[in-house]
Amino acid sequence: NPILTGRENIYINGSVLGLSKKEIDEKIDEIIDFAEIGEFIDSPVQNYSSGMSVRLGFAIASSLDPDVLILDEVLAVGDIGFVIKCLNRVRKMTARAAVILVSHNMQSISSFCSRVIFMGHGQAILDTTQPAEAIDRYYEMIASETNETGTGEARILRAALKQGKVVNQGQAAELELGFEIDPTCAAAGLHIYIMDEAMAPVVCLPVNGASGELHDFAHGKHEVVLPLGPLDLVAGKYSFTVAITDNESKRALIRSQGLHEFRIFADKAHWGRVVRPIVAN
Repeated sequence: NPILTGRENIYINGSVLGLSKKEIDEKIDEIIDFAEIGEFIDSPVQNYSSGMSVRLGFAIASSLDPDVLILDEVLAVGDIGFVIKCLNRVRKMTARAAVILVSHNMQSISSFCSRVIFMGHGQAILDTTQPAEAIDRYYEMIASETNETGTGEARILRAALKQGKVVNQGQAAELELGFEIDPTCAAAGLHIYIMDEAMAPVVCLPVNGASGELHDFAHGKHEVVLPLGPLDLVAGKYSFTVAITDNESKRALIRSQGLHEFRIFADKAHWGRVVRPIVAN
């Protein structure tokens, strides 16, 4: 209720869920601490930001020991510290409650879900106990186009991993890349990025020469095989973004996203984006 305070909303929500005032009194300090609302707990909710409202709602719902908890994109809101707290609480709750997670975050789905229903236009397209199967189906529907920007003075002709579209975690890989640069550019630099499923850059791979400076490519067609080293990435789906820039003017001749989607396979789940074991001497 927007005209009531956060504290009053806690009591109303608890009452709706069948808790007595005494039971809510026992939990209210825990709820307020988890929500990180601070002194705003006694302010009307209509003065809250959207993030504050979601934090309070999640804190109430997850603190009342529900049998079923439905989360609709709630993990997409808040700073990283609060998101981590939410993730840890959800993990604990899955042992005693049925958690239904509505999300477009494939990392969250692959981490938490033992069953996935892929929805489209109000219909269940796929119902599976294999999250990877649903994630692949999702990407097939939304990732069919490659996005390109730049002046158009260069073109990506080919981009593919020599090892194929499935690579084991830690396996060394090579990128086969074909591109063409127009005569209008005397010397160009090549940058390669490995992008995660959210199209956020995970690894930046500038192509350097022997001296360590950015390698110059003259105009014309080029076919190169670039060693990427071990792909120490967490299991999931990735793609490449390739950018070619004029070394003098620094203008982007082309920036092509979503090239050669591939999957990292691992037999163990890890947190983080990069998985690099420490080997003791």
